[in-house]
Amino acid sequence: MSGQVAEFRRRDCDLLGISTDSVETHQRWLTNPTSEGGLGPIEFALAADADGQVSRRYGVYSEDLRVAHRGLFIVDPDGILQYQVVHSLSVGRSTDEVLRVLDALQMGGLCASERQVGEPPLDVLAILEPHRVIGPYHVERELGRGAFGKVFAARDMLLDRQVALKVLQPGDDVPTESLLAEARAVAALNHPNVCTVHAVDTSLGAAMIVMEYVDGQPLAERLKSGPLSPHAARDIGRQIATGMAAAHAAGVVHGDLKPANLMVTPSGQIRIMDFGLARRFVPANAQTETPAQVAPLSPTPTSGGLFGTPGYMAPELTRGEPPTPASDVFALGLILYELLSGKPAVTGKNIVEVVMRMEHFDGAACVGEVPEPFANLLHHALQEQAAHRSITMAQIAEALS
Repeated sequence: MSGQVAEFRRRDCDLLGISTDSVETHQRWLTNPTSEGGLGPIEFALAADADGQVSRRYGVYSEDLRVAHRGLFIVDPDGILQYQVVHSLSVGRSTDEVLRVLDALQMGGLCASERQVGEPPLDVLAILEPHRVIGPYHVERELGRGAFGKVFAARDMLLDRQVALKVLQPGDDVPTESLLAEARAVAALNHPNVCTVHAVDTSLGAAMIVMEYVDGQPLAERLKSGPLSPHAARDIGRQIATGMAAAHAAGVVHGDLKPANLMVTPSGQIRIMDFGLARRFVPANAQTETPAQVAPLSPTPTSGGLFGTPGYMAPELTRGEPPTPASDVFALGLILYELLSGKPAVTGKNIVEVVMRMEHFDGAACVGEVPEPFANLLHHALQEQAAHRSITMAQIAEALS
């Protein structure tokens, strides 16, 4: 190890040797040449643990022999033990193997057992498939995929329950850590109309959001059968608004509210899914907050792309502005219209056409096609300017009750 100390230092790693021999014995080792049984000079510190206290603490001390077994411990800068291996006194340790492990620990990600120096970590998304196990989760099937990763149905073998795993892939436009931060914010929500986030885990070689598994049908699939009755639309709209009111009260916006992200359970309950574009905000007044009185906390990704689903994006989102409660209200207005009409409010031959129509959207036509109380709600929710949407999710829920 002394011969490769430069390699350890290049990895910002310090070496410390500890032996149960005395300081005097160490001095003889270091001053005697290797030809005479000594070590010769070494390039890192060597500490004497003559009474074995340190060795006992690390679990390598032999009380019978009064010596320490060959233990190796890699401790990170936070004092957390990341790797350990203990050999018999008759087995040496491979410096190349130690460097390989150190590289893998510093690189992060999931590393193959035969990974060599310089090789990238495993692509978890590429290898994760049914019947594989990651941590305590046994993957059963893929539920869907999108720009931010894949979603799997899995069995939590520790708690014996079915869960949904959203495995994220690193992205330049929306940093993985930003997505995880928002998932942690959603995890604080506890509402019957919001899908529960059980955990946010980055310790298994991939960034994962562990969510409640919701059995049901996406609202988008249900709408393929045509429009709903005003009574059914009222019930669904009220549940969506109630769940989103709870999210807004907690300082979380959705950012991508659409029928595909709304699950209808067999009992008719709505569960709001996938806060993948969620952002935190600070209400100006938690009791009387209006959509115009918010200040986004999370940086908005504006690297030349759009974030959201064009047919359900509020006009300000098409211009790269951050999502706010007002943009969620606009999306709900579009969903209410679609529930009653059986058709999306905005369509086009391509994404560019949809975005252009949405950027200068006039909700008056939608208002004229729906009965009350929906017409009044859409009049307030589908205003082109966010500041003019003088209605909250809580008020929509009350109007539909």
